[in-house]
Amino acid sequence: MVAVVVVVAVAAIGAWLVLSGGDDPADGDAGGPEPGPTEGTVVAPLTGLEVPESEAASLQRPALVAKVDAAAAAMPQVGLAAADVTIEVRVEGIGRYMPAWHSSVPDEIGPIRSARTSDVDLLGLFVHPLFSYSGGNEGVRAALSEVDWFSDVGHDAVPDAYRRSERAAAPHNLMAGTGMLFDAATGEPPVPLFTYAESGEESGGAGSSSTTPAGSDAVPSQGFGVDMGYLVQFSWDRDAGAWRRWVDGDAHTDPDGAQLAPTNVVVLQVEYVASAADPVSPEALSVGSGPVWVYTAGTVRSGTWERSDPLQPWELRGPGQEVISLEPGRTWVVLAGAPPVELPADQAVSLDESGAFFEVAQAGR
Repeated sequence: MVAVVVVVAVAAIGAWLVLSGGDDPADGDAGGPEPGPTEGTVVAPLTGLEVPESEAASLQRPALVAKVDAAAAAMPQVGLAAADVTIEVRVEGIGRYMPAWHSSVPDEIGPIRSARTSDVDLLGLFVHPLFSYSGGNEGVRAALSEVDWFSDVGHDAVPDAYRRSERAAAPHNLMAGTGMLFDAATGEPPVPLFTYAESGEESGGAGSSSTTPAGSDAVPSQGFGVDMGYLVQFSWDRDAGAWRRWVDGDAHTDPDGAQLAPTNVVVLQVEYVASAADPVSPEALSVGSGPVWVYTAGTVRSGTWERSDPLQPWELRGPGQEVISLEPGRTWVVLAGAPPVELPADQAVSLDESGAFFEVAQAGR
């Protein structure tokens, strides 16, 4: 196996390493240094969070992207809560998750499931990631073989990295050891997918001419639902500063029982078409443009998304074409075929009343 070579050098972490300070004050620079991370930190590209400079080398590894089972029999998924970014996409009658781990990587992930043609363009978001999956039909394999922007660490390529657990019956129990996946291939580190609010600044970019002024188009939100063939819900937890996730009225938890709660949720309305690899399989068109709803800091901002090339990230812009920024933290992206259903502002629903939340969202679909 080919070991991943990690280069530890300040030059290698370029845009992510920003040391505090600047010119000597005696030089007469009354304005002082530009705002940025505190001394001795780096910024993780997929979360916008500052991490110690001692962890800079780990940010030079590629992202690990996997195709993770979303079926009820697969819950609770292993490692999903630790992903920097998770993309939720439709397959046949249900969804699948494409989590991307970079700033932190769990020892094991899963359950791992098969690839779809939607994955080809989505992998391009992460520059040159490792891709863990459990095969695919002939058409999907052909589509994946036509691009060179990921390293294949699927079950067929690295079988020794995978095992069947006793947590559930097949096919909902295929787990992958991440150490062997990283040992098996090389890649390139990701770049930021989103614009993040700076420390001490509300999301929306107050003080920056390139982002939405804080509160200018933000509407308070306490929760919403999205139809993915099953009902996905998120409810705002002000104390945690996160969006708690529910699936068909039940809390979506990790193996320790903690509810999944990303800092941001981005709902992109995309077109689903029949896949060329299988006409009964929907394919998400993630290159193009469409409406977007960005949920962050207890608010929702609506606008448009645009992506002209599979090797570029989505551009999220408000009504005046200003960039919509997110709070630093983990982000959940839902590729929805229809707009989200907003929970009415006057509807009092506590975090543990998942049934009531489900009924309200169902009624508004």
